[in-house]
Amino acid sequence: MGSRRTIFHELYLRAPAAADGGRTEAEVTYQHVVSAGRVLALPTWEAQLLLIELNRLPAGQHPDGRSAAALLKRGLDRREPVGFNRGQAAAVLRALEGIRFKRGGLRGTLAQLRELLRRELEQPVAQLGRAS
Repeated sequence: MGSRRTIFHELYLRAPAAADGGRTEAEVTYQHVVSAGRVLALPTWEAQLLLIELNRLPAGQHPDGRSAAALLKRGLDRREPVGFNRGQAAAVLRALEGIRFKRGGLRGTLAQLRELLRRELEQPVAQLGRAS
């Protein structure tokens, strides 16, 4: 059994301030995903969950899963928005289905991302060089 590496990008604790009685504050960060012309702000912990599931996809059955995972990880590391091509979107959708199965459903922004990707993948691919 391989080792599991936990990725922490989401939660940053600020130093306690004397003015607020010594309490710490938490700041949640987001990963922005562009799909079907819309920008979805995914809480970073959900993006990390998606990254883990993308890395679990068998490469033979989902060849674009690895590139989608690499793109998402780069976006998390650099705090840049990500957008997936059709193959990567299909792999992300499959990873979301894995999360949905394991958790008994999807809620929040993961459910919204699933619907966006489903709609995007249902649209026909534009044919280039069609005769007029």
